[in-house]
Amino acid sequence: MSSSERGLSARSLAELALIVSRVARTNIDDSTLPTVNSLRTLWQGTRSLEQRWTKVLHERARAGKSEIDLLAEITPRVLTTEMLVRVWSTAITGFDKQHGRDDLVRIARNAVNSLVRIRNGVLARLVAIPEIESSRVAELDRLRRRCERWTDVLVGCMAVRSGCYEFAFNASRSRDFSEESLTMNPATGPNVAEHFVSAGLQLNFLRHLTVEPIEEPELVELVQSILSNFPANSFHRDGTFRTSLEQRIAASRTRLERRETIAVARFTCGDEASM
Repeated sequence: MSSSERGLSARSLAELALIVSRVARTNIDDSTLPTVNSLRTLWQGTRSLEQRWTKVLHERARAGKSEIDLLAEITPRVLTTEMLVRVWSTAITGFDKQHGRDDLVRIARNAVNSLVRIRNGVLARLVAIPEIESSRVAELDRLRRRCERWTDVLVGCMAVRSGCYEFAFNASRSRDFSEESLTMNPATGPNVAEHFVSAGLQLNFLRHLTVEPIEEPELVELVQSILSNFPANSFHRDGTFRTSLEQRIAASRTRLERRETIAVARFTCGDEASM
């Protein structure tokens, strides 16, 4: 089964963060102001994800699932979702910077803060894991550090234009990466720093991420809403990726709808059996 047929995954979220960083540097202006629906999805979706993941952590723990198994399952999605939202928040905050407003940045802050709270909850649980599972804890912590570092790289590449480092994990580190991108000039040909970032992220980060299908409908809606803000022609050489991503969104929707249908059928059968 191809990745497109499997649907969206943690890797898909990080890939979209890369594309947003690349496309937003030259293709976001007043003509592509984020839609009201996409902003609503960002705000409501991240709050819903915080509630969903908090509930999952508590309920599955009570059901007897191993703490480390649960964290290994949920952590990649939490971290890559935060990565994507921080990068997208940097993009939309650029509008406020251009026009002296703070409407969009307040929405972005609320969205990021929701994910920070759940990430902190996950990390607190990791710290409490027994020493016997130290190797698995170290692996998840390594993923955390990679997500933070690459988020700062992508934010830095975009902040050349917006000057917004608020959503970087380490603003100083992000500014260093930003300076490397100052030479970017589409009129003079390919930018070396851009190619370095793209190749490095794909070789040193994306391959470490799971391709297991995501289970959260809020994530499917979030990806769709972000993608909807970019016209197809803005992707240039990334057009094949957009097509693939749209196929993954469709596959995820089908998967979630099928799961919901099965759940309703089981519930109905249970009611009938109790009559």
